[in-house]
Amino acid sequence: IYANKRNVGDYISHLGLKGIVGKDGPDLFCSPVWLKEFKAHIDYLKQHNPNVLLVIGGGGLLQPVFEPFWHVVLQSGLRFTAHGIGINKMSGRGEMKGDLFPKIAKGADHLGVRDEYTFNFLEQFTPNKLVLTACPSINYLVPRYWQSQARSSNVLLHLIHPSDVRLAGADLDTISKNLMAVAEALGFEYQEHTNMDSSHVRMLKKVSNARVIVSSRLHGCIMGFGMGIPFLPLLCDDKMKAFLTSHTEVDGVDVKQAEDASVLKHRVELLLAECSSDRSKLDVKLAENAKIRGAQLMSHFENMKNEFSHKIKEVRGRGLLTAFEMFDEDKLDGHKVSVGLLDHGVYAKETHHTTVRLAPALTITSEQIDQLSDAVKLVVASL
Repeated sequence: IYANKRNVGDYISHLGLKGIVGKDGPDLFCSPVWLKEFKAHIDYLKQHNPNVLLVIGGGGLLQPVFEPFWHVVLQSGLRFTAHGIGINKMSGRGEMKGDLFPKIAKGADHLGVRDEYTFNFLEQFTPNKLVLTACPSINYLVPRYWQSQARSSNVLLHLIHPSDVRLAGADLDTISKNLMAVAEALGFEYQEHTNMDSSHVRMLKKVSNARVIVSSRLHGCIMGFGMGIPFLPLLCDDKMKAFLTSHTEVDGVDVKQAEDASVLKHRVELLLAECSSDRSKLDVKLAENAKIRGAQLMSHFENMKNEFSHKIKEVRGRGLLTAFEMFDEDKLDGHKVSVGLLDHGVYAKETHHTTVRLAPALTITSEQIDQLSDAVKLVVASL
């Protein structure tokens, strides 16, 4: 679900969720027409598939524009889980009604929240259902764009959120002129974009070609995070601060300070000095985590193959893209495995009847790998 398909950050968040789940689902656009269609879709599920698990994501989603969506979900009585959601605290903007937070938290099977601020707030309602994860757009970005460019092009990309800058009391024209001067002083080409585009592929190509990103948009920073590009946040609101605190060691610049050209020049030069041209030193390490946790998961799968040698034919994997293949027998049904894993909060995709594929989030922890592996073992043992 997303509020605006042209908002590339929102759009790739829902694509990232689809990639994690491994199954197609409806694309929901937040509008009165969409709400009518969504209600019809929910009514169909209640009648034909009442045991369905709704997997929800596509942005922060905890803001007023999504209140009608949450009312439909909660009133349906269907099981649901949400991933990468976060509270949007922005100066001058309304917040979601307070009574919805405990209802969502208590009603969900599981909630993966994108930052510590949201985690700490929702923990008062349901401490045992929460896990700190990240925006699912990262799972879309990393396999496609992680340090894919040689970064030979000297482009300083300014990603702007005009209304957030204005609400924070800063002057966007002054900031843009300052960054133009910074780019010229460094011998860089200055480019500017709102991150709104009818083609997310076109927009992401522009972002991936940047040497450094300066952004007043949360997803501008997340794109730098997911592509391995140095980024300087211009802090307009608490949601961006929450992302930086939860997932990076990057310090932003208050957007009003960005009206001082000398501050911007110093911070951009410092950022470039800290990051080599061919590998970002941002405290992300998603690729390293995928390698380590992938090896951990494969070790569990190898042990499972030895324990169930009459059921498991082969295990294979590269990083966190893993799979196990069962022998071709009627009782060894990959679909039954994937459905059984849903009851344990694990999303898997069956192929060719006997093969089950898993692609955990790149931010997965050692403890979560163990939990995932225990779930797979239990389901396979039950066949």
